[in-house]
Amino acid sequence: MTVPAGTVAQIRTVAWLRYRLFRNSLRTASAKLDLLARAAVVSLGSLLVLGSGSAMGVGAFLFAKHGLFNRLSLLFWGVFLLWHVPAVLSVAAAPQLEFRNLLRFPLRYPAFFVLSLAYGLLDIGALMALFSLLCITLGGGAARPALFPILAVVSLIFSVLNLLLARALANWFERLLATRRAREIAGFLVLLAILSMQFSGMSIERWGRQLGPVMAKAQPALALLPPGLAGGIVAGAARGDATVLGALAGLVAYAAGFAFLLDRRLRAQYHGEDFGEAPVAAAAIARPLPARAAAETPRVRLLSGPVAAVVRKEVRYVLRNTSTLMMLLLPLLMLFFFKFALGAQPRPGKRELDLFRRLKDLAFPGAVAYVFSLVGQLSLNCFGFDGRGVQLFFLAPVRFRDI
Repeated sequence: MTVPAGTVAQIRTVAWLRYRLFRNSLRTASAKLDLLARAAVVSLGSLLVLGSGSAMGVGAFLFAKHGLFNRLSLLFWGVFLLWHVPAVLSVAAAPQLEFRNLLRFPLRYPAFFVLSLAYGLLDIGALMALFSLLCITLGGGAARPALFPILAVVSLIFSVLNLLLARALANWFERLLATRRAREIAGFLVLLAILSMQFSGMSIERWGRQLGPVMAKAQPALALLPPGLAGGIVAGAARGDATVLGALAGLVAYAAGFAFLLDRRLRAQYHGEDFGEAPVAAAAIARPLPARAAAETPRVRLLSGPVAAVVRKEVRYVLRNTSTLMMLLLPLLMLFFFKFALGAQPRPGKRELDLFRRLKDLAFPGAVAYVFSLVGQLSLNCFGFDGRGVQLFFLAPVRFRDI
């Protein structure tokens, strides 16, 4: 079968190949059950898409109907965060599809670029954001039909801008997280960010009044960012302001900048850049090591030789495993959490709803249970880090009960 040499033909060929792989994978019963589970997840995700988009559309309709065009920036900020925050967290916490695998086929660079963008449209956050932009356009246009063209143009440019930014962030994060140590640190930072959300309510309750003036001072700077420019263009068009052309040019410049960053990363991958951790053959350099007697090996006092060796091994495992080492620091984070929870004073005349403030005796056992649910998984497999080396325990001339 002769396939025409063109970008569209190459994309069609890759899509046909993916379809055949998907169809052939459904021959087993487990694969069919997995498909049903994914269908259920997609159904739940569609409810999230409909809910977020409907809320954005109603908000745009009310803002446009009552002339509150400046508040449309809040909706664009919501779309911006909805698109990128879950994507960044998923990239840092889980491995992503490596597009370098497609380079085994004779793909042209335009086809490789388009496939990368198409993959960015399959994310649940991207679907929610795109549907929200559609609802914002329809809601604002229903309230003010004269603004429908400018809303459509701004939403189109804003969606392309966010798609380019999302793919650029994903590819640059893939470059930064190429090593195992970097992935471990990023995973811990994601876990720390999720746990830090527990402080958001208490922080707003304590410093909420000081947050307003700070946001007012930061508003001019926020207006220069893509969501602020998008809302400013619609608000300026409603007032008949001619400066919207400059803001529209700024929005296009942002999209061009993100396209440049994505193009630079994809071209590096297309030309063979690889930061994997596969072993590379290198010339061996013979270095004579001084002889060391077994008696000179440092020993832990009050412990026998086999037990001291196992303790030393476990300490080295922890120090070399960043995720495990950082997991052990979570109890210190809980100290700060309960310091905020128990130290904050309720506002006068406000009913106390915090469980730990009302029942302070539950603070310590609650903290222990919460920390144990996170740290306890480290003790489920005591020899998990040994891997194949666990067989050396049975070859060592010591009793296993000592180990």
